[in-house]
Amino acid sequence: MSAEERKRERFATLERLRPSQVFARRLRETRRARGMTQAELARNLADRGIPMSKAALLRIERGERGLSLDESLALTAALNAVPAYMLTPPEGTYVELLKDTLAVDGAGIREFLHQGLPWHLDPPPPEAVDDVQRERFQLNLARHALAMVDAVRGKDNAGVREAGEAIVAEVRRRESERASSPTGG
Repeated sequence: MSAEERKRERFATLERLRPSQVFARRLRETRRARGMTQAELARNLADRGIPMSKAALLRIERGERGLSLDESLALTAALNAVPAYMLTPPEGTYVELLKDTLAVDGAGIREFLHQGLPWHLDPPPPEAVDDVQRERFQLNLARHALAMVDAVRGKDNAGVREAGEAIVAEVRRRESERASSPTGG
């Protein structure tokens, strides 16, 4: 069996959830942790100018009703929750970004939300570690550069600063990695 076939077989066995299913689980969990009923959350939203019935919340939490990005962010804000958390799958499960081809775990979705372009890497064979580290470095620089371009275009000064700091940190990480590598990778 080829490496690609093994990868496809492993992918097929993962517990994958759609982003809306992850959000529904986190919504229910967070609402309960805050001690709110569905009726209280519906009133909280209505008081903020976002009409949503208790029945709609019930259907969302059960995965029977989709929701818009506006509704997702409003629910997250009303619960005083962290947006990345609301999309992070429970431990041992994956959120499927592209049907049958791209699923990421909690760390992967947070990385995707922060930087885009999820990085997937099966452990490389020992002789390829230096190549993999160099490729990861190059991909991370490209991600940070893309974030910088988007931030500049959007006149997002905080995003420009964050992307610049991330580029510097990535270069320092790579320098440290190379210094500790037996081959000088």
